[in-house]
Amino acid sequence: MKLRKLNKKGDIGSIMIVMTIVFVMFILGIVALTMWNPIMDELTYSEHFSDNEQALDSFEKVDDAFGLLDLFILLSFFGFIGGLIVSAIYIDVHPVFIVFFILFLIIGVFIASQLSNAIYEMEQEESLQEGFDRLTISGIIFGKYFPLWILIIGAITIVILYGKGEGVA
Repeated sequence: MKLRKLNKKGDIGSIMIVMTIVFVMFILGIVALTMWNPIMDELTYSEHFSDNEQALDSFEKVDDAFGLLDLFILLSFFGFIGGLIVSAIYIDVHPVFIVFFILFLIIGVFIASQLSNAIYEMEQEESLQEGFDRLTISGIIFGKYFPLWILIIGAITIVILYGKGEGVA
């Protein structure tokens, strides 16, 4: 008897991996923006660079690139979710696994609520406020509705994975 390799595409583990990757990107973005703003101010007004038009132009381009970080995080989040949903379409799963999927989805929503609480605590920190001010769209994703996002994504994945019929012969 030959055992089939377990295919993990489109399962709840993928949702948790996506949640973790995008959350880490958001945290790194907040830290990078919080560090960049004072550095940019210091470099812009320093005596070495304030006269150099090319240096000031370079600083402004880097600042504009940091401005796109919010859009990058948003596109990454929905890109990963889109990939998850597309991979769930092409996977055949036995209906008995829906119990495990729902159990892991509940755990995923719980973890998302803890991450959302951590973001709230970080948002209250004055030193990180500049980063949160510039990542407004990502703040909406990872704010108080992050567990709801995970629940909706999990529900859509459940419907896709287990709602496929055998079809009419």
